[in-house]
Amino acid sequence: MSSPIIEKVLLIALGLLMLTGVGLAGYAAYEHNRVQVAQIQDLARAASRAEANAAAAASEASATRAAFSQQASSIQAAQKVQAAATSRLASAVAANPSAAAVIVPADVWDSIDGGTDAPK
Repeated sequence: MSSPIIEKVLLIALGLLMLTGVGLAGYAAYEHNRVQVAQIQDLARAASRAEANAAAAASEASATRAAFSQQASSIQAAQKVQAAATSRLASAVAANPSAAAVIVPADVWDSIDGGTDAPK
């Protein structure tokens, strides 16, 4: 039979082995949870970056739309000024055809449309 000292040593060794197993299982659970938390934090940071990128893109798109709108307004204003100048010139030529040569010299008429509309 075995001696009581050997039984006590075996019981102590078994107890230490069980404690080590429980400790390792606890550590494994802790590490598993830590990795999951780290993954969740990484996903949250990625989502935050994506939101920031989307906001920046929306802001850039808004600025681009505003710039195009401003450019369209500028083009319309320039077209109105050109139409008014053309109208004033047409009125002046209609009122005094001989003044057309003074207002717009013949060589300019020739360069515009070959002189077909030049006053005679």
